[in-house]
Parts: sequence; C-alpha cells; structure tokens
Amino acid sequence: MIVRTLNWLVNVGEPVFFLYLAVCIFILLPMTIFRRTRTMAAVAVMHGTWLSGAILWIFSVAILYDNWGWSPVILGIALGGIGAVPIAWVLSLWNWLPSELGDLAILTAGTFLPRLLVIWLIVRSSTATPANAA
Repeated sequence: MIVRTLNWLVNVGEPVFFLYLAVCIFILLPMTIFRRTRTMAAVAVMHGTWLSGAILWIFSVAILYDNWGWSPVILGIALGGIGAVPIAWVLSLWNWLPSELGDLAILTAGTFLPRLLVIWLIVRSSTATPANAA
C-alpha cells in the first residue's frame, strides 16, 4: 500500500513540478520586472518552492526505497525528515545512478534557485529607493 502510494505521488508530482517551473519562468519571473507586482511574484514563488521541496523529498524517498529498501528511508526520516534528500544524493553518487542524479539535480535546483531569487528580490526591494524620492 505504501509503495503504491509512493509511486503514485512520484507520477503525479513530476508533472506538477514542471508545471510549477513553467509558471515561475513564464509568468512570475516577468512579473518581477515591475515594482507593483514584484512582491506578489516573490510570495508566489516562495509558496511554490514549498511544493517543489515536498516533491523533492517524496522523490528522494522513492529513490531510497526503490534502490536500497527501508533502511535508508528510516534513517532519513530519523534525521529530522529532511535527511532523505542528502542520503539519496550520497547513495546515488556512491552507486552511480545517473538518471536518479539528474532528476535529483533538477528537483534540487528547481527548489533552491527560486528561493535564492526571492531572497535577492527582497534585498533589492529593501535597498531600492523610489525614483521620485528627494
């Protein structure tokens, strides 16, 4: 039952992740150009990174379970839950699983690069002065 649910989540999560990336690139990123919509775009991107982070975690758990069984999954959950992602990276590198490494790289970049964009936008917005200020 758990394995079937995990496979279903991975199959559903992948298209959702790429839809999120498309929305970020083609809708939210252009919205950051304009000062009025910059905050709304930053908030939407940040909320989306939580979704992509959850998909990354589910995908990491699926990689761990499919390749090495329950032991690394339990270890990853015991490390505060977030340990599944680094363990999936390390074990995929150790056993050289290029397709899993590529998927992990895309999901990790799709989670953390938008967060860096949001941080940059916040810093830029807080240090920017209005054009009509004295």
